This record gives sequence, C-alpha cells and structure tokens, in this order.
Amino acid sequence: SDLTALAGLLKRIRDNIKEKKFFLVFDDVWKEDSTAWEPFRIALKCVAPGSRIIVTTRKSRVADIMESASMIKLGLLSKEDCWLVFSKIAFFKRDPRQCEQLEGLGRQIVEKCKGLPLAAKTLGSLMQFKRSIEEWRRVLDSNLWELEVGEIESLYAPLLLSYYDLSSPLKRCFSFCALFPKDYVFSSVELVYMWMAQGYIKSKVNMGIEIIAREYFENLAIRSFFQDFEKDEDDDQIIRCKMHDIVHDFAQLISKNE
Repeated sequence: SDLTALAGLLKRIRDNIKEKKFFLVFDDVWKEDSTAWEPFRIALKCVAPGSRIIVTTRKSRVADIMESASMIKLGLLSKEDCWLVFSKIAFFKRDPRQCEQLEGLGRQIVEKCKGLPLAAKTLGSLMQFKRSIEEWRRVLDSNLWELEVGEIESLYAPLLLSYYDLSSPLKRCFSFCALFPKDYVFSSVELVYMWMAQGYIKSKVNMGIEIIAREYFENLAIRSFFQDFEKDEDDDQIIRCKMHDIVHDFAQLISKNE
C-alpha cells in the first residue's frame, strides 16, 4: 500500500508470486492498449507451471492484445430466459390479471432485447412504471429501436427509452455521473450532496432538499442505472453502488456536448 510507482508495484508482484502457482481473473477488461498490458505480462512470467489467467471482456480485440490461448464466446440469453429477467422486474407487485393482459406486448418488447441481459433488465425496470396497455404499446412502437445496429447500439435503445422517461432534474443527476471513471464506487450520500451542490435539486413544501435528492437516487437505482448495491444492514438503504460500464458509456454519450 505504500507503493505508487508502477515499477515498484510490479517488482512487489514478482516477489510475492515467484514460483507460486495461481489462478488470476481480470474481470471486464475494456482497455485496448498493448503497452499497458505488456509490463504485467512480463511480471507474471515468473510463476510456477500450471498457473492460469482468465480474462472477461466484451471486446475480442482485448483478447487478441492479451494473447489469449483460447477464447470462449458466451451465447445470448434464450427468449424464455430473457422473458424471465424482464417479467420478474416489469410485473413486480402487479395485479395478476393486468400481467396477463400485458404479457403479449411484453413478449414483443423482449424480442427487442436480442438476448442481452442488461437490455432485459433495463426495459423491465422501465415498464414497471408503465401501467396502461397504451403506454406499453408506445414503448414497443418507439422509433428509438431503429438504433439497433450492433450489440452496443441494441443496448443504447433501452437506455434511451429509460432516459427520456426521466424528469429534467433526474436527467441532470444521471448525466452528472459521466464525470466519474468506469467502475467507480459511488457513495450514495456523497453523490446526493454533489447533486445538491450543483443546484440540481429543487426544494418542495414540507420536504427537505436532502430527502428529495435521496428520492432521486432511489429512482435511478430502481430504473437499473446503478448496480452492485451495498446496503445498510439496519435500514436496507443503499450505501454504495457502481454503474455498468455500458451505462457509463451511455452517460458520457448524452452529456458529451455539455
């Protein structure tokens, strides 16, 4: 913990793992930079035979740069599994008769997810707030689905639908999160205070500004703009969370002109 220079850190790594057998996981690697990976690759060469490294990434280019011995491409969710992810969220605490009325439209919306779990989760969170058949049909017929070109664009369409469904203050609070780096661990309290300091929160009669800001945070969390929640054991409130890297990319996209 007392080291900050890369060379010193790499030497410490070598000293600790030399001639030892280990299994190392690099999760969600997205940086396409061979010069960043090369020093680590060299440092990890001193380990015992039989050691293994597994890398998870959305980009085949990353796997090529890291000279992966083999690649396993994960398949998409089946239609039924996609429906289960979507319906569990969209129909949460909803009247069974209403669920039955909306199922046909819901399954058509799920077709738009293209087997991507984040899309199913995001759309499920959006539809949880839509009560009428007309509202569900408007989402299904939205021209935003025309963005579907590749995997990333397929995920941007559900995110755009959720984003446009937010009030103006909530849109500002969400786009503010683009300032932070990927995989940043947000403190819900600090984030709320930052929103307040930016003037994004307007006071209401008989309701404190901090309570309103906290409601904004909870609203964004319910809509799946945040994930990996760490909750307080006493009151079950979210203490810390993260933002999915694609959601982070989306936040930067919509705020790039600000």
